[in-house]
Amino acid sequence: MDAPSNTGYPGSLDTVLFDNADHPLRAVVYSTQDLIKSRTIISGSPLVFTGRQPSAPRLKNTFPGLYDLVLTGGVRGGSGGEKSNLLPQHFSGVVVRVFKLDDGSDCGAAPGGAIVVIGQESPCRDVRTNCATATATGDFVCGRYIRNLDTAYDDRLANVQVLHAMPENPGFKARYLSSGLIMDQAGIPESERTKSGWRPRICYKTYCRIGGDFTIYDRETHEVLTVWVNQINFDPSDFTPDVKGYVEH
Repeated sequence: MDAPSNTGYPGSLDTVLFDNADHPLRAVVYSTQDLIKSRTIISGSPLVFTGRQPSAPRLKNTFPGLYDLVLTGGVRGGSGGEKSNLLPQHFSGVVVRVFKLDDGSDCGAAPGGAIVVIGQESPCRDVRTNCATATATGDFVCGRYIRNLDTAYDDRLANVQVLHAMPENPGFKARYLSSGLIMDQAGIPESERTKSGWRPRICYKTYCRIGGDFTIYDRETHEVLTVWVNQINFDPSDFTPDVKGYVEH
């Protein structure tokens, strides 16, 4: 399976939906291709299609709050899978990818327990989605990527619940929060901005864990889930602020 990316930009074909143009605190990332294929219309909030030509002047006029997020000489980067640095101009979120196994593998787990933690000894640590053409040998299982799961945060952003239902809109990737919002809600003082990280308690059904960067197997659904805390930030080339709603190819 694809290795988690702990920091970076939104993908070149992602759509980012912000809660506010002047002072954005929350962002939801979707696959633009999936939105277009499903003819999904999202409206009512600032919507940015990425992977298009830079439009920084219009960005500043249309989305002043987003323009202020653009790093100009700042340091980009994260601190690892289990902790997301609360850096200015970054958004952090819990990402959950789901893979459906093709065969009857139980991920080498001992009997008992609906949710199984995948360790380095389990073949499910490596789910191959290209088994028909793969030539690699080794200990792995075959499956297919089917979706990302949505998440719900508590008021203090200390607990994250992974939702079981299919996300409302196709192409959902993750729900992100600004570093400022996390610090305010979690009660982290400004002086600790560069020292503190965000390590929420993440729960999926009966299994909970502090921090991200783990893999679990759900016996009931025969699915493998990869979970990590990710960071994103933005660049002027990510934004086309005059585009809203559904866009044809």
